[in-house]
Amino acid sequence: MPITGRNKNLLEESILNRKIVRIRYKKEDKEFKKPKPFGRKERGDIVVRNLEPYEIDENYFWGYDVTLGLRNNDKIKRFKLDNIRTVTVINRNFSPRTFS
Repeated sequence: MPITGRNKNLLEESILNRKIVRIRYKKEDKEFKKPKPFGRKERGDIVVRNLEPYEIDENYFWGYDVTLGLRNNDKIKRFKLDNIRTVTVINRNFSPRTFS
């Protein structure tokens, strides 16, 4: 399901205005090879993430996950645009992070 124009515009505006966004995102399906001899397939869940938005292109959106209770390891995560279901701009500014 392609991202809506409205959701893409909200992401672009939040990058420009440095506003945190909340997205509902469908994770990709995963196929596990273990435990042997039978693998299992896990269907992608819908997850909610609060993100500091950094970049967007034709296929992907990048943001730093600030969702409470998650360990981020100081990494920016990549999200496939077509898997983003909803975008909400949270009225909270952020300062861009520096990564080494």
